[in-house]
Amino acid sequence: GLYRTFKQAHAFYGIIIASVAVGFVTSFIGIDPVRALLYAAIGNALIAPVILFLVLRLSGDTKVMGAHANAPLARVVGWGTALLMTVVSVATVISFF
Repeated sequence: GLYRTFKQAHAFYGIIIASVAVGFVTSFIGIDPVRALLYAAIGNALIAPVILFLVLRLSGDTKVMGAHANAPLARVVGWGTALLMTVVSVATVISFF
């Protein structure tokens, strides 16, 4: 967090510095910020179902999670959510083009 010094949290401050630098550079090379946010949202819509799929696979595996694996109801809700997210992200990409 910001309460830590740079030596204590150099990765945290490095990400902040890199983000500010990228924002600074994009303002000078003529990238439309709204269009950049739109592309970032589309990228997120494509990546989120993949990450959720991997998390659901790991959290439902008793070899990995042991007794802490997802219960059947949590699996159904999780896979339903993953399916819904996949459909919505495909619809988002189709509507964009």
